[in-house]
Amino acid sequence: MKYSNNIYNTISNDEFDKLYLNNINEIVKLKRNVVKKDFQNISFLKLKKKFFHIFNKNNKLIVFIFFFILIKVFLKYSILNNYNKNNNIKVCICAIGKNENLYIKEFVNHYKKLGYNRIFLYDNNDIGEERFEDVIQSEINDGFVVLINYRGYKGKEQNPQFDAYKDCYEKNNNNYNWLSFFDIDEYLQFNPINLKIQDFLKQKKFHLIPELIFER
Repeated sequence: MKYSNNIYNTISNDEFDKLYLNNINEIVKLKRNVVKKDFQNISFLKLKKKFFHIFNKNNKLIVFIFFFILIKVFLKYSILNNYNKNNNIKVCICAIGKNENLYIKEFVNHYKKLGYNRIFLYDNNDIGEERFEDVIQSEINDGFVVLINYRGYKGKEQNPQFDAYKDCYEKNNNNYNWLSFFDIDEYLQFNPINLKIQDFLKQKKFHLIPELIFER
């Protein structure tokens, strides 16, 4: 049996059923796609809403962590830049001597070779006794040794060494990265022997420590 009219071509029942089913399938597919897209949009909106809820809830903590990391990175690179070149590390020696003319020249030359920038030497000889100028005048002239007159000085509590070290620290701690306090018979040695004091202190492990103590 066949259906016909004036507009459409004549088709069989089977053809009609097939065409009908195809149209139904297309409609179902279309609806599925629409539902799927709606579901995806809803899921995305929920996820977005949840994220901003968490962010708003913990924004203070997030801001704190961010600035903490930022400050840590800034300090790290500031310290590294400070120690990046040997010339950026200034090191001096504070020392006090009495009756040391036999050894003072060797002491001065040793620390000059080690790379120290300056020696602040407190002359604690008795008045009328030997003078450091008789031995290290050239080092005084070129500025490597700064001689401070403590001749005949007994100290506020009979401890001129403590007073000399305190005076040296207060006057020079802002001008040098490191201050060393040595007796005239104390010699700092490195391994390898040609290592400079700046190279030694440039090591990362020394960047944040306040002081070093060497035991004899």
